[in-house]
Amino acid sequence: MYNNIFHYFRGQAEDANEATAMKQQENNVTKAFMNVLEHSHPNLLQALLRNLGVDEANNEVPEEYIYQVGSTSKLNVVKQYAAVLGISQDGTIKRADSGIIKDTIPDAAIITTSTALMVEVKIRSDQLYEEQLTGHRGRFAEGQIIRPKPVVRTWKEIRDIFDDEHKRLKEMGETVSCFLIEQFQEFCDYNRIGKDSTEPEDIIRLFRTVKEQELAKSIHSYIMGSPELKISHELKFTGDNCIEYKHKNHPARNYLTLIADNHRRGLIVRRKGAGGIALQREIDRLTGKTFDRKGLPSNEAFIRFDFWNGDVTDIYRFIDETADYLK
Repeated sequence: MYNNIFHYFRGQAEDANEATAMKQQENNVTKAFMNVLEHSHPNLLQALLRNLGVDEANNEVPEEYIYQVGSTSKLNVVKQYAAVLGISQDGTIKRADSGIIKDTIPDAAIITTSTALMVEVKIRSDQLYEEQLTGHRGRFAEGQIIRPKPVVRTWKEIRDIFDDEHKRLKEMGETVSCFLIEQFQEFCDYNRIGKDSTEPEDIIRLFRTVKEQELAKSIHSYIMGSPELKISHELKFTGDNCIEYKHKNHPARNYLTLIADNHRRGLIVRRKGAGGIALQREIDRLTGKTFDRKGLPSNEAFIRFDFWNGDVTDIYRFIDETADYLK
């Protein structure tokens, strides 16, 4: 389905809730980021350090590199330079309502001969918090002089650093490093990390199998090309990862929803009144499996893609019937 060396980082439990899924994805992005730095030419780390304003990047080549993910131990060596690095989608820092956090665990640590960085990673809508970043200062060695304020970069800035260094590494003939950077950039595109804009394809790529992606792609094209429906669409990435389809004459209401949430992947179809219950029985008859409707409103039915074994044109009938529902 998706040929990328970092893809195996992406999995999470089928029944994971939204918060757990987000944390798992943050861990996966952290692992990918650290793996690129660890296994690429040292120039890539040097480029990052230069961007962060670290003196050693200009004056010396570090003799050692230590990359840790989920560092729980306290450092025991004082470095020339130490800072907390926060990486997020928008690069802002907020204050938490819970007060000061005295002891936290960074997502990663980067340690060289002269430098120690504690790294906190956030993706998409997740935010950096001042209290958490302050707590990471407790992981440095006793007596360590730490940069007073955290260093913050957006994922777009990180990706730009990697892109710029990729050009130089390519000229040097560093094929392995170039490959790793290219794979990381592709991984970020796939997971919408550091992207300025989003397209329907970004949602469709979240479906887990080729079969699910092909169903989603065909359904999206069919809905958008249906003159009877007169449909517009809206992407939503907070909470459910979905495309909501709205009738242009009724923009406040969603009639169809293509959803690629962690535990719900398929199409929500709506009917008048309690019509979703009868429609669900018909869908279940076609799939041969009973969908658990817990939490689903009576006017909705759900076509679960991993249950669907028929042709996609059979789903088009339910979409066409939505046009009658809109009248």
